Amino acid sequence: MGKWLYKRCLEYYVSIVIDCTLFKVHRCGCGKVRSVEVKSAQGDHLYECDNLVFAAGTRTPQLVRELFPDFSRDFHETVNSGNWIIVKSTATVRDQMRAEVILDEVVDHQLEFVGRKDLATSHFVIWVCGLNDEETRPDGVTGEAEPDEDAIKRLREYAAQFLRNGQYALRDDPEVLEKGRTYRPTIDRELPIVTSVSCADLRGPRISKAKSHHVERDCAKSGIWVCTGHGRYGITLGLGSGKLLSQMIVGEQPDLDVAALGFPP
Repeated sequence: MGKWLYKRCLEYYVSIVIDCTLFKVHRCGCGKVRSVEVKSAQGDHLYECDNLVFAAGTRTPQLVRELFPDFSRDFHETVNSGNWIIVKSTATVRDQMRAEVILDEVVDHQLEFVGRKDLATSHFVIWVCGLNDEETRPDGVTGEAEPDEDAIKRLREYAAQFLRNGQYALRDDPEVLEKGRTYRPTIDRELPIVTSVSCADLRGPRISKAKSHHVERDCAKSGIWVCTGHGRYGITLGLGSGKLLSQMIVGEQPDLDVAALGFPP
């Protein structure tokens, strides 16, 4: 997919810049984006632009606030804590396959089994996860966080219940190779944020005092856009989100109704 996207970008004469940091946004007197400054090992570069899209995954809220300290909208970020175990597969080599099984509707909460080959050992393993906790905070955790042992016990029980060798569930607890807890930033809703940012949302002093060449009716449009969304169960953005945002930027009617994809109230 990455290679295909890269090739398509080149076909459309898209300039791709990597290993760089966006550190300054210049806006016209009316508040619309005019240019950005990017820092890289080769030095600082200025790029003129009419629109600027923030699509940095979970770093999007932080990046927006770094560049616009007075940004007034709320991304509704939270922290998701997920416990997991990796168990050794009991399937024969012939039956091993890379697959994902989601049992949310069976157990009334998130529960996933993901089978894969461990490249380090060449063994086939199954990753069991889904017992998340939005109330737990990392509090400056460094390195690997200790898992919740009650959650690990439940994951072991689920593994014994649902992992089947032939027609029978496992009689003994599965062999747990690893266990842990992972923290990740999320937003506290299932919908992504695909929307424009008004000049009123940015507030604050304008970075550039250059005289605007835009007419008065455009002054509410900042040219800043946000395309992000990491919900409690993972990335909520689909492959079509980029197309929707492109349609919005050029003023076309989006293929889907995007009314609910603004900033959370």
